[in-house]
Order: sequence, then structure tokens, then C-alpha cells
Amino acid sequence: MTALWLCLAGCAREGPDASQQDVADAPLLLAAADVTQVRRGRVAAGPRISGSTRLEQTSSVRAELGGEVTEVDVERGEPVTAGQVLARIKKDAVGANVESARVALRSSKQQLNVARAELKRTQHLIDQGAFAPNRIDIPKNQVSAARAQVGQAEAALVAAEQSLGDATVRAPMNGVVSERAVDAGDVVSIGNLLFTVVDPSSVQFEATAPAESAETLKVGTPVEFRVRGYREREFRGVIARVDPVAQAQTRQIPIIVDISEDDKNQQLVAGLFAEGRVIAEARRGLFVSLDAVDRSEKNPTALVLRDGQTQRVYLEPGLVDQVNNTIEILAGVEEGEYILVGSAARDLKPGTPVELKIDAAGASTPSSDAPSEKLSPNIGGGPADDGP
Repeated sequence: MTALWLCLAGCAREGPDASQQDVADAPLLLAAADVTQVRRGRVAAGPRISGSTRLEQTSSVRAELGGEVTEVDVERGEPVTAGQVLARIKKDAVGANVESARVALRSSKQQLNVARAELKRTQHLIDQGAFAPNRIDIPKNQVSAARAQVGQAEAALVAAEQSLGDATVRAPMNGVVSERAVDAGDVVSIGNLLFTVVDPSSVQFEATAPAESAETLKVGTPVEFRVRGYREREFRGVIARVDPVAQAQTRQIPIIVDISEDDKNQQLVAGLFAEGRVIAEARRGLFVSLDAVDRSEKNPTALVLRDGQTQRVYLEPGLVDQVNNTIEILAGVEEGEYILVGSAARDLKPGTPVELKIDAAGASTPSSDAPSEKLSPNIGGGPADDGP
């Protein structure tokens, strides 16, 4: 392909009588898609993770009293505060139970007073010699029984009043109503779900990581991820928990990521797909597209554009960023140099004369007297200079 292009270039410049030497000396014009540039920025390495956002603090509000729902005061998506009234259940029967318990308590207290008075009278008669001393056992037992009845009546009244309070359904915490399962007029039983209240600020990232990365999954390790529905915005957090048991089918390791406070304040929606990576190591340095480096041999190499021709150079690789498909270069190239990629890197040999023209927009600018042949679809091959 190169020889054919050189022939075409020579014919375009000199016509059919051009010398063979002129054809051999004509440089190959490269397109912008044939090269990637060495850049300086943040390079990070770590395992990929994926999962979904979830809420750590959720509360299911269930009916603690059976009956007809007479009032519902909140809608789905409405913010609520702890103790706020959410709904009311008809309490006519419960109110009657409370009044009955109060009457029973008053009656038992009266019986206790009578038993105490009898105990006092019997003791006085014993002191006067009218009764034998063992006669005191009967009124004592009566006082004990009356006290027990008072205790039972008090407990019954507390239970009845609590049931009366259960007729008013209240929010268990500050948050937002994420589910409303009841309407006015519905008849509910004890245990029926009425509402679900969530705390939006408790959102977390529940993810899984490959088993090969187990050694890097440590509590406190930084995490970067993106959430579907939030465009290209990047969220940050740290590993809060690592499950000690891998998933049986996938052999993936579940982790929980606490999201940074700044990102939590953006009202991140729960239940969305998210993916990112654990930042096992990160630093600033030179990097280039992973596709530009030939790693088939023991020592990685690249075909670099220098002094108008291609040159094969040995590279000292560093961190490999699988997410952005880049690799850190510790030695072998300089910032701003161009490295051939794609078919240009595969087909051209070291020492080939080449010419590259790139305009301000990053696209190649062919010369007026030579055609341009696009050899590969890749240009740049890495994150922006300010890092991923």
C-alpha cells in the first residue's frame, strides 16, 4: 500500500516521466487518525466495577391497627419529617376499648382501697385481742390480689391507648415518601404496608468486582464511577464494606461504596446502573493510547514520528488504565510526540519518510500536491490532559 501511494504521489508531482529516486524520496502523508499523541495527566489503575445505586436507609411503614383508612395526608415523592402524620385509621372501636380500660382501672383501684381498709381493721382487732393473729392472712391476701388487678388494669389501659395512637400513622424518620400503598377508604389489616420512607442522602453504590482484584479491595480505597442518566458526570466515593463471600455463580466480590458528601447533595437517584473502578493507584505522568504500544515482545515498543520519519523506540511502561484504554510511559518518548497507531503502525517500517499536518481542530491537513490515505480510525487514544 505504501509503494502504491508513493507512486501516486510521484505521478501527481512530476508526471509520468518522474524519476524513481523522486518517488522513493516522497514522504507518506499521514492522517490525524493514524497517530496518537503523548500527553501528560492523571493516570490511574484499578479493577473495573459495576452495579447500581441504592439507599441504605429505608423504612417500611406498616399498619399496627386494623380498620378503615379515613385520611391520607402525603403523596409519593413528598418530603416528610420524623413524627409527621401520614394517614389515619378509623378508631371508634379502639376509643371504646380505651374507655372500658379506664373504667376497669378505676374499679380495681377501689377494690384495692377496700382491701387495704379491711386489712387495717383486722389488724386493729388483733391488737385489741378480738381476733387471733393468724386472722391477718386473709386481708393480706385480698390486698395482694387487688394490687395485681390494678396492675393488669393499668397494662390494659396502656395497650388500649397505644392502639389508639396506632390509628395515627406517622413518619418514622426524615426523608421522602417513595411508595404509597394505601388510599382513603381502604380497609387494612395489622401488618399491611402503607408507606415506604427513604433518606435520599443515604445513597450508596452497590457493586461487584472481579475475584482477581481481591487484594486491592480494602475499606477506604477510593472509587470513581459514572451513573447512567447523569451523562458524563463522574462520582467519587470510598469502599465502605467488602463482602467476605463471593457470588456463587459469577465469582464476583460484592462491595458497598460510600459516596462523597458533595455528590450525595446532588440528589443522586437510587436504582440506576453504575460502573467505574477502584483506584488502586494513581499519579500524574505521561500516557498514551494502549493501542499505540506493541506489547507482543518482552520489551514494549512503539513506532514514533521523529525528524520526518518513523522510528522504533523501546518504552518503559507504567500503570495500565483499562477504563480509559491508556498506558503510562515512564521512559522512551516525550510529551507531545506522535505515535503511529492502527494499520499505519502495522504496515510501515522504521525509517519510512512521513509527513503529518494537523490543524487547530486536530484533523489532518493534506498537502495540495499529494493525496492522503487514512490508515486507521484512531486519534488521540487517551483522556484529556487533566486526566480521566
